[in-house]
Amino acid sequence: MYLLSTAHMIVDLVRVIQAFIDAPEGALDYYGEIWTWLSIFKQALYGTNNIIADSVVIYRCYVVWGFSIKIIIIPVIMLIATSVCAYTAVYNFSQVTPGGTVFAQNIVPWGTALFSLSLATNVTVTTLIAVRIWWLARQTIPASTLVTYYEVVTGRIESGSIYSACIMTLLILYCRDTNAQYIVYDSLSQIMGIVPTLIIVRVGLGITTEDVGTFAASTFRAAPLESHPRPVRFHMEITQTTDIEDDGYELRKEVK
Repeated sequence: MYLLSTAHMIVDLVRVIQAFIDAPEGALDYYGEIWTWLSIFKQALYGTNNIIADSVVIYRCYVVWGFSIKIIIIPVIMLIATSVCAYTAVYNFSQVTPGGTVFAQNIVPWGTALFSLSLATNVTVTTLIAVRIWWLARQTIPASTLVTYYEVVTGRIESGSIYSACIMTLLILYCRDTNAQYIVYDSLSQIMGIVPTLIIVRVGLGITTEDVGTFAASTFRAAPLESHPRPVRFHMEITQTTDIEDDGYELRKEVK
């Protein structure tokens, strides 16, 4: 996947150089020529990378569920359908006549199906993996150590949700016929290589819920709350005045 992601980025760089430096017709017309071999090669790289990325998460689901073939029947069917849509869309790129766009009638149905199936596959498989880990942890792991396994579930959901959110964004933009979909489309090729390794990186760095909880607890103990309020000190002055009459003279006595 990293090789395909790198190749995709190299193709994008070559197209940028050709569009803004070498192309006599200008960048706008150059990028509109989606039937060229370089453009078709780019679509083939994306489709292949997408298929491999989906295959990786399906294989993980297969392993987590104890190598059960039954549990991955539907995801595998969706993967096959995704492959058909991907390479059919690539072929249709080569059949686009001059003046056509990525929103041509012979491309849109296959492109929409490709993105939709990939999204459904990732959501389904991510859910299956998370549920399986959670269920096994509840059945066999003591409650005191469940937090570590919950971290694995959280990491799996987080990594899957990143990719799913990107595909959903791409699908919405593509269905609205906006060129903004190119931003997400070119980024997805790199995200495909990053997301499957997020769990490995997190485990390697030792980032777990237990570590975060320990840090939070130690921070809380470092500054304990007082159960009794501190006494408030203030200065109060009382003045008492007494008037006494003695043989016609008035005396005043003040006591503080």
